[in-house]
Formats: sequence, C-alpha cells, structure tokens
Amino acid sequence: MNPNIPIPTDNSHSPALWEQVAPDNVEKVNTHVLWPLRIEQMIYSDLREQVKVGLDELEADGATQVDTFPSLIQDIFMSLYSLSPRHNDPDTLTSIAQHFNAPVLDSIMNSEQYNTVKGLCEGNAIIAYEATREIAQSIVERLEELLDSDSIEEVEELESQQSQLRAKAPEALAHNDHADMQDIADNLAANEQQIDKLSKLVARSVRQSSGVIQDAIAVALDTAQEASATLHSWGNGDSSPQAIQQNMEILHRVQSSQKLQDVIKYLGKFREI
Repeated sequence: MNPNIPIPTDNSHSPALWEQVAPDNVEKVNTHVLWPLRIEQMIYSDLREQVKVGLDELEADGATQVDTFPSLIQDIFMSLYSLSPRHNDPDTLTSIAQHFNAPVLDSIMNSEQYNTVKGLCEGNAIIAYEATREIAQSIVERLEELLDSDSIEEVEELESQQSQLRAKAPEALAHNDHADMQDIADNLAANEQQIDKLSKLVARSVRQSSGVIQDAIAVALDTAQEASATLHSWGNGDSSPQAIQQNMEILHRVQSSQKLQDVIKYLGKFREI
C-alpha cells in the first residue's frame, strides 16, 4: 500500500476504491509462507553462499513454470530446519504463494514421514539442505503434475494488472475524479474475483497430485538418514563456514562411492555395539 495515498475528505463517491486501497487493507506481496527468525535466515543465506551446486539450478528450473518456486525452496528448508516453524499471515501472501506454495508446504508438513525427516534435519543445516534438495528435485521433475499452468499464468497477469491499477489510485483520489475512481474500483473488484476463482483451481491441482509430495518426502528421508550417518561417522561437528564446506565435500564424496556407503553401514553397527 502506498502511504502517499491521500485520505479524501469526502469519499462518499469512492467508497469502493477507498476500501480497496485503504492503508489497513494489506497488499498481498509476500511470497514466503514461513517467517524465519533472523538467525535462521542468516544460516540459510550463508549455506546457500557456501554450497554453490544444488539448489540454484533447481530454483531456476522451477521458476520457469512458477515464479514463487525459489520462495518455496526456502520454506521447505525452514520447515525442516527450524525448531518451531512460524507461518506468515495468509492475508499478506500473493495468490500463487497462498494457493500453490502453501498447499505444497502443507502437504509436506502433514506427511506421515515429515516428523521423521524433521527429526534428522532440525538444527542441522547440512542435513536440512540435503533433504530440501531432494524434495525440490522430486517436485521439479514432476512439476507439471502439480501445476495448473494456464491458471497460474492468468493469475500472475491479473496480479500485475492489480498493481498497475493500485498505482493509479492516488492520483484519482487526489483529484476526486469520480469517474476514474469508479473505473479503477470496478476493475480491481473484477480482477480480484477472477484471481480468486483461478487460485482455487491452482490449489485444487496441488491437492489432486499430493502423491508427488509423498514420493518426494520418502526420497528425502533416505537422503537425510544417509547424510546423518555420514556426518555422524566422519563429520567434525563444527558449524563454521570452513567446516560446512568440508562436511559437504565429505558428504558428496560418500554419496558418489558405494564402498564408502558400505563402510558407514558397518561403522553404524559397531557404534550400536
């Protein structure tokens, strides 16, 4: 919402427009479903800076089909890493974030295996990163099954029109141009109805393809278990940037070697003894 929108002394001719652009009418601009603590955001940003391969490519691939995919990847990480994930106010989310990102994240967090995966990832950035990468990879590979692409494209176009219309509102209100105000209000209302209708189609498509998410969580569980075993066996337990690089190198070396994976299995059995 533009704070420079004047409060009309007589808004009897523009109640609809004023209601839509009033300061207490929160504009939907947030693409993140979860709200991380500052320290969690710093850890995620540092980790992305340290690990150059993995999520960058997946973000780019996913964003070609849905603009909010990069935000979804961060939300998945936070849902696994954070001790107590906190949700943003749904009223602040863009339509695609609310009707695509949020249902995907809900499907992940309501999965039968979610708590098991989270138990391995919670507080461990590297394991959370690896699990997130697997989930994102699985989703990207089957994104067309989750997406109602036509509806998403229309919603994104309509939201762009909404922003343009809102940008015209201050001048119309300032000049008390009744015809212009009514035209903007009518277009905003019509767009909002279309966005709501199409967004529900987007959310329905996600719900109908929940099996994609369940398969992704199953793969992520295997990856998280392997990463946990590897770091427990050979990781140094340090959380410094240098240690993150070292631990990721160890992890990826083990992932590419069947012999090292077998060694970890035996190490695990000896530790149990």
